[in-house]
Amino acid sequence: MQIIYIVLLVLLSYILGSIPTGLILGKVFKGIDIREHGSGNTGATNAVRVLGFKIGIWAFIFDFLKGGFVMGLLWVFKWEQFYILGVFNTEILYGFVAVIGHVYPIYIGFKGGKAMATSAGVILFIEPLIALAAIITFVSIFLKNRIVSIASLSAAGITLLLMIIRPVLYSFFSEFFAGLTNKGLETYALESLVIVLIAVLIFYRHISNLKKLGQGKEYIFKKKQ
Repeated sequence: MQIIYIVLLVLLSYILGSIPTGLILGKVFKGIDIREHGSGNTGATNAVRVLGFKIGIWAFIFDFLKGGFVMGLLWVFKWEQFYILGVFNTEILYGFVAVIGHVYPIYIGFKGGKAMATSAGVILFIEPLIALAAIITFVSIFLKNRIVSIASLSAAGITLLLMIIRPVLYSFFSEFFAGLTNKGLETYALESLVIVLIAVLIFYRHISNLKKLGQGKEYIFKKKQ
């Protein structure tokens, strides 16, 4: 029965991750398909761009929550048997599946968002301090140049770096990071591998943005006067 429940939880992660919140919000509140506007993407950035901040921010919030929802269920109900498998803590794999669902959603032809908001939800659940560092990086760079793609890739880069070197950080600053060092090296390795895969996916989904940056055509969010 354990394997059946694990499969069901994986499917739940993918199904929730596949919900195109930006698309739904556009149709409900504006009567439009955001895939026909802006960048044509269903993610939070295009939702904010097309629908405005007050509506678009909810796309980010819901996409963010999708990333950690199943992991939260495991924690709330103490279902350790579904993610503590031998020496591995595999809860991050549920988050990874949610990210895959967000990028390749079954509901709309496997053409979804660019993984940032949902990935942020995964990182917040796994490593809150690293998530905070990523958010600070994103906000700082966005406020400087007003280009989401640069801020997103910078945040993804700092997250990848910190996730890989965190065992060393926790070892050198054990008192400061007390309570965050209880995972085995096997779990650190698994989580780092997953974050590498997510980082590659984020980079791949931003190739078009990088091309536009090179051409000087990338969208810049203008400051309100």
